[in-house]
Amino acid sequence: MNGKQNIETTVGLGVIVFCIILVLMVYKNGFFGSSKSYYTLRTAFERADGINIGNDISISGVKVGEVKDKRIDPNNYNALITITVEKGLELPVDTSAEITSSSLLGDKYISLVPGAEKDILKDGDTIEFTQSSINIEGLITKFFFGLDSAKSDSSQETPAS
Repeated sequence: MNGKQNIETTVGLGVIVFCIILVLMVYKNGFFGSSKSYYTLRTAFERADGINIGNDISISGVKVGEVKDKRIDPNNYNALITITVEKGLELPVDTSAEITSSSLLGDKYISLVPGAEKDILKDGDTIEFTQSSINIEGLITKFFFGLDSAKSDSSQETPAS
C-alpha cells in the first residue's frame, strides 16, 4: 500500500467509527424508541388552538408526555385530546389541564397542574378540569378596535326625531 491508500483507509475507518458513535448516541437519547412507558388520559377543551399531535405535556415546566390524538366531539363540538403521561407519575383525579404557550409567539403545549385528592387517575381516565387556549389575536383586536368603537359611539350624535 502506498501513502495515498493508507490515508484513504484511515479516513474511511474514521468515518465508520464516527457513524457508529452517532447511531449509538441517537439510540441512547431515545430517537429509535423510548425506554419509558406511558399511560393514556383524555381531555376536552372548548378551544385547542395551536395544539397538534406531538406537542408536549408538561408538569412544572418538565416534559412528561405528549399529545397523541386530537378530534372533535360531534355532540358539543369540543376538542377531544388524548395525551400520554409517563407511568410512575400518579396524578390526582382533580388534576387540571391548561393550554399555554412557551412565549408570546411560541409553540403551545398542555400544562398539567396536579390537585390534592387521594384518588389517582388511571389509564384511560378523563381529566375533568381544563382551561382552553387564549386567543391572543382576538384580545389584540378587541383592545385596538374595541377602544375605537367605544370612542366613536360616544361621539356620534343621535338623530333628532
